[in-house]
Amino acid sequence: MIVFRVLALILIALALMLLGADALNSLESRAVTLRETAELWAMIHAGSLDWVEGWIAGDAPAWAAVPIDFILKVPAWAVTGVLGVLFALLFGRGE
Repeated sequence: MIVFRVLALILIALALMLLGADALNSLESRAVTLRETAELWAMIHAGSLDWVEGWIAGDAPAWAAVPIDFILKVPAWAVTGVLGVLFALLFGRGE
């Protein structure tokens, strides 16, 4: 249980950092810029992102491809923030 609480805290902190980075990029460019989840994934490991995008384009069933494609286009801070809050709610103090 404690592992999931720590993971929730890390994901929420990461979401806040990504939101701050997007805010700074928007201020610098004088236009709203949001980093998509696919861009963040490409920064971390581009090879696995290429494999997933190829799988979506080719062999993926529609029930799996549509949600994954949607998640890749959502801002990265939203994905990490929602996961962090979800873990915090599920594995919070259950006493």
